[in-house]
Amino acid sequence: MLFLSRRSIITIFGLLFLVPGLLYVGWIKTMAALATAKMGSSPIVLAVAVELSGPVGPWGQAAFKGIQMAVDEANSQGGIEGHPVQTISVDASDGTGLAGFSEQAQKKGVAAVIGPVTPSKAEALVKAGLSVPLISLASAPSVPSLGDKVLQGSYDDRQQGTAAAHYAARVWSKKAALVVEEKSAYAQSLAKSFREAYEAKGGKIVKSLTYQRGQQDFSALLKQLTQADPEVIYLPGYAKEGKAFLQQARQKGLQTPIIGGDGLESVAKEIAGKGKEAWQWRLYYTTPNFIPTGEAAAFVQSYQRRYGELPQPMALWAYDATRGILKGLRSPEVRTNPDALIRQMAGAGWQVAGGQMQISEDRYALRPMAIMETEPELRLVEVIPAGQ
Repeated sequence: MLFLSRRSIITIFGLLFLVPGLLYVGWIKTMAALATAKMGSSPIVLAVAVELSGPVGPWGQAAFKGIQMAVDEANSQGGIEGHPVQTISVDASDGTGLAGFSEQAQKKGVAAVIGPVTPSKAEALVKAGLSVPLISLASAPSVPSLGDKVLQGSYDDRQQGTAAAHYAARVWSKKAALVVEEKSAYAQSLAKSFREAYEAKGGKIVKSLTYQRGQQDFSALLKQLTQADPEVIYLPGYAKEGKAFLQQARQKGLQTPIIGGDGLESVAKEIAGKGKEAWQWRLYYTTPNFIPTGEAAAFVQSYQRRYGELPQPMALWAYDATRGILKGLRSPEVRTNPDALIRQMAGAGWQVAGGQMQISEDRYALRPMAIMETEPELRLVEVIPAGQ
């Protein structure tokens, strides 16, 4: 007969209860580890190359915040088909860091690079041998020509001129005048697209005038415009010159409606603050920025809660571009072959404030464009859908 001491019996019974418990805890930990491994062993990595310093640093910083906001939202919803999204970043203003970033991106197995906000830095990345898709946030029409793996993720500058022309051709259909800064690529691009679209609708450009950066005396130009007697003046310039032109035009009694691009947005907001006098300015402008819709308001509120500040336009463009990239990465083909991302996004669309954003087959980004008016407060006149 086998005799056991009281201590031995207690030990045996303790083990009978403890071992299954330990096995159960071990099983739970193993399952959790497997789940974590499933989520974390194959993350989707996005590279962020935006200008965080220098003259365009504020734009790059805003872009960075918009990108991270989109990534965090995706991860809070379970990632992309169960894959967590991670980011690596570089200051695109740092030439040395940018030069080595292409190799780093390849080693990290990134799915795509987002940025920069200027076309020259995007070109530098391409020349450094970037081998993965680059979704640039620059709005210059030259961006897609940098390479067949380069896609525009913000919008095409020319859209503003086309949108303005569509509206002008309906409201002021017979004759228009152009007043363009001579050396501004932005203004020239908008003016060219306005002319082409306006004339295609049957309108006529009765006068084309140019001015210099920093010019503040427009008396000679205004005299010529008065003689030409246009129905509308297209002024695709920046705020400093645009404000001086507008003030002098109205002081001289020229009441012709003036429509510009988002370069005049700050001028319009200043005028709108003048209350009942604002309607006398007859100022309109196009903008791809914060179209006054529920979606835009929700983005602004979320951004403000997160960062404690109002977003710049670049934050919205970067946020929307990142959401488009993540939408493309839901395809298994794209996740296993990053080159397929360009094919997946080109010709596709996704919801943004004001409607659908689209990427054309030739890799240009197209956003909904708002026509805004000061009457006397800022008023949304119309939204021109992407691609029109």
